[in-house]
Amino acid sequence: MAFSIPHTLRASLDARFTMAVSVFSMWAFRIGFAYLFVYIFKLGVMGIWYGMFIDWIFRAVGPCMAGRAPMLPHRRENSQTDRMGGR
Repeated sequence: MAFSIPHTLRASLDARFTMAVSVFSMWAFRIGFAYLFVYIFKLGVMGIWYGMFIDWIFRAVGPCMAGRAPMLPHRRENSQTDRMGGR
């Protein structure tokens, strides 16, 4: 799920939101939790993996919570239906 949702959003021309979620989750979850697990909890390399798993979980759940998941319809400004007069 963490990889299919961003690609689906990019395909629907929603790359800005995808990039923002990716950059935020990389720094906040992957690097932040890896630092926490490695240096505070002394888990070593396994702490890096735990940080990556937390990042992947957020990337799978984050767009769903923001209402941007591909299975949830959302309307963007300047969509093709707007240009065609609402058809």
